[in-house]
Amino acid sequence: MPLRQQVLWPDKPLAFSAVPGDDTALHFGVYHTGELICCLSAFSLAEGHWQIRKFATLPQWQRKGFGTILLTTVLKQLEQQGAQRFELDARQTACAFYEKLGFAPCSAPFEKSGLPYIRMARHLLT
Repeated sequence: MPLRQQVLWPDKPLAFSAVPGDDTALHFGVYHTGELICCLSAFSLAEGHWQIRKFATLPQWQRKGFGTILLTTVLKQLEQQGAQRFELDARQTACAFYEKLGFAPCSAPFEKSGLPYIRMARHLLT
């Protein structure tokens, strides 16, 4: 939670970073010398259908490959367990990152908490 809040919503209280379903979601992270530097949560929406939420990397560790490693590892692990579709609400500033990893826009742009987003999805190619 502190990493989510620090990176995604630094001007909001810690509780703002909590979302419904956190207690049953799968939470993943990357540690470097004992410090959590990158995290994301995966929420099961339906059989084989997952939503990635609260993906955050500390600013000093961004653009160094840690987020890519974390996300691709999580996607692969969930695909091995039967996942076929992933969705996420991407801040529009991060769309190119997700597109490199096989996500494509699947909604019109929208606003959430004052920031522009777009829903993106990735399907397992069978």
